[in-house]
Amino acid sequence: MISLLIAGFVSHHYSKEGIMAVYQGDTSDFAQSYTEYTIEVAEIVNGEKEKPYVLPTEHLKNLGADQSRVFEIPELGFELNVSGWMRNSARVKVDKDDAGKDVIEVDGWALQWLKTNPTEELNLAGCHVDVFVGGDQEKTARLVLHGGDLSMISLLIAGFVSHHYSKEGIMAVYQGDTSDFAQSYTEYTIEVAEIVNGEKEKPYVLPTEHLKNLGADQSRVFEIPELGFELNVSGWMRNSARVKVDKDDAGKDVIEVDGWALQWLKTNPTEELNLAGCHVDVFVGGDQEKTARLVLHGGDPNACTITVDGKIYGLRLMREIWPMPFQVRLDESIGEYYPGTRKPSTFQSDITRIADGSEQAFRIKMNEPMRYGGYTLYQARWEDSGDRPMSGFAIVKNPSDQWPKYSLYISILGLTIHFGMKLGGFVGKSSKTKNKEVSSDQATA
Repeated sequence: MISLLIAGFVSHHYSKEGIMAVYQGDTSDFAQSYTEYTIEVAEIVNGEKEKPYVLPTEHLKNLGADQSRVFEIPELGFELNVSGWMRNSARVKVDKDDAGKDVIEVDGWALQWLKTNPTEELNLAGCHVDVFVGGDQEKTARLVLHGGDLSMISLLIAGFVSHHYSKEGIMAVYQGDTSDFAQSYTEYTIEVAEIVNGEKEKPYVLPTEHLKNLGADQSRVFEIPELGFELNVSGWMRNSARVKVDKDDAGKDVIEVDGWALQWLKTNPTEELNLAGCHVDVFVGGDQEKTARLVLHGGDPNACTITVDGKIYGLRLMREIWPMPFQVRLDESIGEYYPGTRKPSTFQSDITRIADGSEQAFRIKMNEPMRYGGYTLYQARWEDSGDRPMSGFAIVKNPSDQWPKYSLYISILGLTIHFGMKLGGFVGKSSKTKNKEVSSDQATA
């Protein structure tokens, strides 16, 4: 009896039970637990999952519903605060306004505590995860994770990855030309370039990430030793208008430069419609004497110029430009307009992708993009107003581009398993009932 008790103790605390699923012809070297949960965090590169960071199971299963635990992940640059752990739970739809103060609602979903099932593998764990990013550990996202909804988890993580790591822009190419860059729809940068004989030299570009986090009452100094001056950027507005003002009528809170000032506008939910604006003070020399003040606006196609030590420099607030890892040559741009309008009814592009010393031809049509190296090129625009037609390609770099499709596959798999379990239970129950009826008839006979 003692040996049985010891065996039971050892089995309960040190044994592991799981399942290994292998398709014919494949090889596997891992098993998945029936009962224990973990949280896996992995970077997605070019649609492929890198080596994941796995939160220790033993640090999760001992959490109480009113406890939390912080997991630092220096390799990934953020922290996860896991809280509200439930050994068994359901993910339920809730209305944000009707949710009580003790209910944590995220995008219309919340967790509902359920009594722990004696059959451990039937329990579905759930928890809340807060993601903190940066040196000041600013909360970036809150997630509701549920062990029974892998498809929704993947969609939530895909949304997080897409929001923070995706890029969207436009590449405009005229027929016969080649391009190797895209311009962002939403993010701005300040370009500084010397003007020599009317031509722009190689520009110095202020980092986008150092501008978009500026507040209207904040400023940031950018030192440019190569050019011999500093720029103090202030009064950043995510959306603004450049308006004509009279110097004498401008109020004390209005910064007027050459009869122009910025007017704050409410941020448009459609990000690409926002026109950023800011003020730039130029400081030159060892004593950093202010040389000029500029008003820069994202809707101004022209650069503001300054003269420093006899050299002319142009400063322009413009959409961020990012290089592509390949070139696109537009061989033929084909399209038609609706009769009597300038609205394209159909358009397509025959292109050549040039990468790693090789060329490959593609045809891009509406809803038939080209994918390569983690980038997706869609046919977005077409114009034929000059000597040569032009195609505009919407370019998306989204590590989670294919995740919704994978989530759909997971949903189908989950529904199939659920249906199979219910069907098996029903058949088993019917068989037992039938056997009982037969036994009863035989006993009566």
